[in-house]
Amino acid sequence: ACACACACACACACARGRVCAAMADVGEIARLYASSCSTSVALGDAWLLPQRVVELERAVHDVDEDRRRLLRYRLRWSDVACPMASELPSSVSASTYAPTGQHALRVVVLEGKPKPRTCLELWHHGSLIGRVDGSKLHGKVMAEGGTFGGFGWSACEHRVAYVAECSEPESPPLFAPAPRASGEPEGAASPGQKHWFREDWGEKLSGTDRLGLFIVDFKAMTIKQLPGVPSHITPGQPAFWGEDIVYAGWDAGVRKLGALYCMQRPSALYLAHPGGAASSKHSCLTPGLKIARAARPAPRIDGQGRGSLAFLGSTRGFDTHTGCLELFVLEPTAGAVPRQIVPVVETPKHDGFAGICMDSSLPRQCWGAGAIYFNSFVGSRMTAWRVVPGDSGLGDIAPVQRPAKAEANASCRVLAVSDSAVVLVWSTPCQPERATVRSLKDDGDAVDLPPLGPCAVVAGLPRGPETAVDLRWSVQGVTPSDGGSRFDAVLVEPVQFHKPGIILLLHGGPHSASTTAFDHHIPFLVHSTDCAVLSVNYRGSLGFGKQALESLPGHVGQQDVQDCMDALKAALTTGVFDEGRVAVVGGSHGGFLTAQLIGQHPDVFHAAAMRNPVTNIAALAATSDIPDWAFVEGLGLGSYDFGGRQALTADVLSMMLSRSPIVHVDKVRTPTLVALGMKDRRVPPSQGLDYYHALRAREVPVRLLCYEGELHPLDGPACDADHWVNVAVWFNEHLPPPTMQVPGAPVDLTRASSLGV
Repeated sequence: ACACACACACACACARGRVCAAMADVGEIARLYASSCSTSVALGDAWLLPQRVVELERAVHDVDEDRRRLLRYRLRWSDVACPMASELPSSVSASTYAPTGQHALRVVVLEGKPKPRTCLELWHHGSLIGRVDGSKLHGKVMAEGGTFGGFGWSACEHRVAYVAECSEPESPPLFAPAPRASGEPEGAASPGQKHWFREDWGEKLSGTDRLGLFIVDFKAMTIKQLPGVPSHITPGQPAFWGEDIVYAGWDAGVRKLGALYCMQRPSALYLAHPGGAASSKHSCLTPGLKIARAARPAPRIDGQGRGSLAFLGSTRGFDTHTGCLELFVLEPTAGAVPRQIVPVVETPKHDGFAGICMDSSLPRQCWGAGAIYFNSFVGSRMTAWRVVPGDSGLGDIAPVQRPAKAEANASCRVLAVSDSAVVLVWSTPCQPERATVRSLKDDGDAVDLPPLGPCAVVAGLPRGPETAVDLRWSVQGVTPSDGGSRFDAVLVEPVQFHKPGIILLLHGGPHSASTTAFDHHIPFLVHSTDCAVLSVNYRGSLGFGKQALESLPGHVGQQDVQDCMDALKAALTTGVFDEGRVAVVGGSHGGFLTAQLIGQHPDVFHAAAMRNPVTNIAALAATSDIPDWAFVEGLGLGSYDFGGRQALTADVLSMMLSRSPIVHVDKVRTPTLVALGMKDRRVPPSQGLDYYHALRAREVPVRLLCYEGELHPLDGPACDADHWVNVAVWFNEHLPPPTMQVPGAPVDLTRASSLGV
């Protein structure tokens, strides 16, 4: 275990106004949240610009205004202090640089009548070269970072390919006083179509029922929709490959299942010729793959022709929402077929490499000095890797050297790449994100950019410190009691003069992970409750290979519950934590686990909090945008018919119900807080609402938080603040006061021999 002590003097903590766990003042807890939130440095994008300049984009959750603000920091590699940030105007929905850094694209929504106009702007060295109005052709533009979004730049950087919602004529009233005009264009809507069902791609993707590919040409000052996209395909993630366009196409089949966070949806890469005839068909580049997306063309030095094309895909596909992807390279020669250079990893080897799991693993610009850079989970940390494609066979995979200041087990990811440098971002549970630029030249120099300071998010309240103080953290290995493969837990504990309680923090998915990256909610929980936080990466989490990931489907509510209990028992066995002050919190599948734990182990937990929990798998199968989750996770791999002919038989429903938390509700005694997003399409609020009523009927202390307008993540700035403050208040109300004692040595669960860990 690797531990980091950020500070150890309780007197210093008191001098900084640290909040005592016995406090009852909600206002004090809210002020502590504001302080913790202000320390967060969430870097979402970076661009390597000419003259050894890098621009970083940071998201700040402004609680006062209840909006996500995007700040830009432009730094020279030689800067020793953080410059003043600039903020993108609220009218700018997207902004990105061309690969050379010479041009920038902005998507601007201008107020107007009868409705706002969506325009695209090209900038060059601070000058606005041109603005083109796309409102007559399309609505919202899909920004980078989303499922379907992305901007593809031509070599001349005067054309950009993108995806947007196609405009559709409104259906006139049934009893319109005037007949249709003779000159009305073909395909115009007829009366009575206003309420026809238009199927989109689910949670957070409303409006994706009709997406199109568009090209803006800033020399001709035109926008055109690219014809030829197959009618059964939803296009996304376009990129110029030479003079042609390569894009990912999602095939919905008979139903558009939720696409957000769902890597297993069938997709392929298609090639289109913008200058071809309107009737020309787009060719499929990946007919032998079940999944293909995230196309990344290699840059050409002369700007002519095509380089190699890297992309993520899967030969066989998988049932789980997140699974093991492969990295392929397609050469530009005629007749070439995709060549796998990074395979699926069944079980990690000595270097810990566990494969690639997310299509966001490839940065927008991933090619640098002949290598492809990508990110991957290794146990409980995010790590940066590089692979050099060979002439044949698998590539040479190696980890990217972490920045000198980053501790062992810190999370590190690559954010931007060019032929001359790479931008790395790293953090720990006690250290907010920092950026390092490493040269890819022969010298390999690395420059640590100055830290981006805290940003106050609530008026009248001071910002927090630059690091999470009075904490230490470690990554703990746990061997499950059934003898299965080991998994990890990330422990963040207070350095203070009493015996802390312990809170289990459980991630959703279930195929995701809690990493060692900074998350301001954890220091907030530790400081506001005087409890340690143990984030458990139970088997089925990312970072441990395909075999461990696929061990969970069909065993939810059993294997994952036991893994959480094994991790908790290992921590309690050390004697460092107060067994009388144990709580659990989680969302989505983490909420499912929270409900399972307090039902199956009612004497262990003294307080619980869950957000948008799955409580009845059988009911979820008929109401969620991802009904396949209920089958695959509840019944096992291969149990869902993706052809849409799935039958919810009595036997199927009975088995799903038997694995649901609701069957254990009669045993629950733990005071429980339930938080719901009332527009959640992934786990409908009826799941948590039914559970709330069941607890009330059994006279279990329970409180319900309803967030109107919020979706599954509950990530609106004001909602996030209200939710986590209520969690801390609830825990303080129902956990006994802490027991005082002198601080001990850092915890090492690997020495808890009673569980064989």
